[in-house]
Amino acid sequence: MVLAEKGLEYQEHLMTLRGDQFDPEYLKLNPNAVVPTLVHDGRPVIESSVILYYLDEAFPQPPLMPRDAHERALVRQYNKLIDEYVHNSCTILTFATAFRPWFAGLSGAEIEQKLAKAPSKQRTEYKRDVALHGLDSKYVRDAVAYHRQLLEMMDSSLARDVLARRRGGDPVHPAPRALAPAPHVGSPAAHRRLVRAHALARLGEKGAP
Repeated sequence: MVLAEKGLEYQEHLMTLRGDQFDPEYLKLNPNAVVPTLVHDGRPVIESSVILYYLDEAFPQPPLMPRDAHERALVRQYNKLIDEYVHNSCTILTFATAFRPWFAGLSGAEIEQKLAKAPSKQRTEYKRDVALHGLDSKYVRDAVAYHRQLLEMMDSSLARDVLARRRGGDPVHPAPRALAPAPHVGSPAAHRRLVRAHALARLGEKGAP
């Protein structure tokens, strides 16, 4: 999404995440065996929020960070929550639902074999527990709570963004792009329309965005 908003040309390499993240050539770029990875001028940049900050610094126009220092801090607060909690929570919920059928009928030893390649022992423990217990996993409740916390932060910020636009000021723009599976979420303009429509709905307004 950020590459599109910046108007940058790029070459996309799609991953299936069904084992290709453990390919030795990919591990040279991203030792954590996760996505995304950005390669610029022959050098890799990893971790979603780090990539976002890198792109905004390497290609400053148009700027994506707010001018106001307090609002810039809010953006970093979003990314801190996402990096420390939401990404792992997303892994937990995904493996408890969409990916759990991969482990159906496997023995404990076979599950261990499938999970053994993951570099992060913590993420392996999450995956092991949800593969065995699904939505009854001890990790699911907290995973849902972290997603709810993020959505409540977004609701509050989006409402303030609409108020700022009404008053002729700068919008806040703290939307957590680190969560967006770009470039498959549609155009930036469409995304902004959806964001504004949601904010207007939260304020009780009617009419098209």
